[in-house]
Amino acid sequence: MDKDGLRKEIAGRKKLYTTEQLNTWSELIRKKIENLEIFRSARTVLLYHSLPGEVQTQPMLSGWQNQKTCLLPQVVENNLLLRKYNGEESLRKGTLNILEPTGELFDTWKDIDLVLVPGLAFDRRGNRLGRGKGYYDRFLCQVSAPTIGICFDFQIEKNIPINEFDVPVQRVITPELILP
Repeated sequence: MDKDGLRKEIAGRKKLYTTEQLNTWSELIRKKIENLEIFRSARTVLLYHSLPGEVQTQPMLSGWQNQKTCLLPQVVENNLLLRKYNGEESLRKGTLNILEPTGELFDTWKDIDLVLVPGLAFDRRGNRLGRGKGYYDRFLCQVSAPTIGICFDFQIEKNIPINEFDVPVQRVITPELILP
């Protein structure tokens, strides 16, 4: 299946589950992340502000913001800028209709200790299917921090079609799995 076909397939699968079920699974993922040594020792974590149907990161942001420096991406032209998260009230709708941070610009990428990466689907090798704009691929090839893709179990595929621009994550966490 090609990338566009897989995107449609995953969108159809998401409709099979209630918001309550996705929120329950999101909480299981949060707990798994918090049990990882790499998270416990991290001082600066890059997350994303989730859309409906994605692993919900708002509880992570609110729970972690007093313990760690939490960063969120902001889409500017074809790239991601990183800004400090200062609470829900500091977010504004961005160019893609996604809530984005208005906090201080963070450009010391070497100080990022952990990156949590969204994806429509992942495979067991960490290959990722995004939304097709390449924002995260362009970012991930420039950052040296450990990367963890987070998704629901129904978003794990046997193989994700990739090209030379696609950047895999090092680990994938679902409610049931930690890969590898």
